[in-house]
Order: sequence, then structure tokens, then C-alpha cells
Amino acid sequence: MICPKAKHFHVICNDVFEKENFVKVLEVSDANAALEQVIAELPASWEGSIEVRDDATLNDRKFPLIDFWRTPLQER
Repeated sequence: MICPKAKHFHVICNDVFEKENFVKVLEVSDANAALEQVIAELPASWEGSIEVRDDATLNDRKFPLIDFWRTPLQER
């Protein structure tokens, strides 16, 4: 994956059934903005782990900046 020169974050999403996994590179101001953008784009039924990393935390031996578990949205 080629990294942009601008400030960016790598968002790694692994769904609970490992069928809808994906990675995005987002040019945003901070890790929280990256998380918010990805959550807004997810289908309501998506459930799984979302990790936000920068270049320093991209390798597997370092912790992500944010490690978030998203459960499906409940219909009202």
C-alpha cells in the first residue's frame, strides 16, 4: 500500500464473520476523524473491529491508536 505524503491514517476493519474485511487510507486531521468517517460509511448491519493506525503503529508489533468494536445499529 502506497502512503500519501499528506497526514493520513490507516483504518483496518475486520468484520465478526471475516467476510467483509477492508483497509482504508484516509487523509484526515486526526485518528478520531478517521474513525468517524469509516463508521459513517459502514452499513447498519456491519459488526466488527476497527483499528486506526498511523505509519508509526502500522506494523503488527505496535498497538493501534484506536481499537474500536462496532456492533450493528438497532432499528427503531
